[in-house]
Amino acid sequence: MKEVFISTREVSKEKIHGIKTNSPYLVQGEPFWVIVYLYAIPGSRVSISISSLGTMRKRKEEEAEKIIDGIFYQQFITPEGLRGLDVEVYIDKILWSHRRIHWIEMR
Repeated sequence: MKEVFISTREVSKEKIHGIKTNSPYLVQGEPFWVIVYLYAIPGSRVSISISSLGTMRKRKEEEAEKIIDGIFYQQFITPEGLRGLDVEVYIDKILWSHRRIHWIEMR
């Protein structure tokens, strides 16, 4: 794994190479993207999970053969009623990256 970024800017296949900074805060109820730059052999399973206090919220998984140019990305919606999330990236069930992120309430 090379890098993991969390972005509030919309990520599409065309813009995926332009994300190189992390968003400092997320807004409740708004989308965010997790972008993973990695090297993975064909057949590897790459997954991103978001949770809060150990309670699984969402998990998205993809086989390495379907990853675009060594970049895996997924969109999530920031749940309401929480103050932060744990974002974890796994390759073949091995934890490679863990990040705790916080967000602000929409006003």
